Amino acid sequence: MDFPPDVVLVVDRSGSLQPFSKGLLASSVMAAGVTPASAHHIAAEVAATLSRGAVTRITADALAASTSTVIAALEGEEVARRYDDWRRVTRSPKPIIILLGGASGTGKSTIATTLAARLAITRVIPTDAVREVMRGFVPETLVPELHRSSFEPPPDDPEAGFETIYAAFRRQCQAVSAGITRVVKRMVSEREDTIIEGVHVLPGLDVAAIASTRAAIVVPILLTVRDTAVHHAHFMHRLETHHGREPGRYLDRLGTIRAIDERLRAEARAHGVPTVDATFIDDALQQIIALVLERARRDLVEAP
Repeated sequence: MDFPPDVVLVVDRSGSLQPFSKGLLASSVMAAGVTPASAHHIAAEVAATLSRGAVTRITADALAASTSTVIAALEGEEVARRYDDWRRVTRSPKPIIILLGGASGTGKSTIATTLAARLAITRVIPTDAVREVMRGFVPETLVPELHRSSFEPPPDDPEAGFETIYAAFRRQCQAVSAGITRVVKRMVSEREDTIIEGVHVLPGLDVAAIASTRAAIVVPILLTVRDTAVHHAHFMHRLETHHGREPGRYLDRLGTIRAIDERLRAEARAHGVPTVDATFIDDALQQIIALVLERARRDLVEAP
């Protein structure tokens, strides 16, 4: 393929040529935990550096080294180190599997899709979709919990207390976990970085068999919202961002959802699963990226 003479060509490890793209570079820089605005500023500065040096062709590794130098100058050495670490992770044969759990309304879907964009992950699988598939072939008479919301009482006991509702919620999660495990195994076999998000990702979800094979970097995280008013606002926000999705039934059961949130935090502590407050989305994203990189660093250090 012929490229315009003023285009900088990047030579990857296979020897293939690709035109330099500030947009793609900015996307890779966001994996270091910087904001999109900062990432685009860094990419623009790298482009300017190449232009000043009259560079017309550069290897991918040399471009990464130049980018790391610019990041260190603009954002600091720690951010540059995160960028270098992320590049090492993306060259690892092990896929990253992020398990993002939390009660209803804690921002899982929003954070999962935004996180995927920042980490260039193309697979985001909601556990509600897994449950919906399972509902198609598991009859309600066999697992009734699959066929109702995670925070609602049984139809035959509308005044059920929290412990009864939570026990049914756990049974639903345990049923869905079989589907989640199959999805994770498939993504690991295909070496696809994946985010699995949903209320069914309980702290302590049994991915030990997958993690023990050392075939993937598995990162479990619990999202929570500490403030009731913020949690309420999350549901109201769906009117604006989810095609006018009616929040009424969630708000009617907000007390139960808040109790589930609190119980999940306790379970996360018991299982050593990190908890991230999703009150401020950008802060939450930075914390999650830091957790992913920390786990990935450990894996790289422990690798034989």
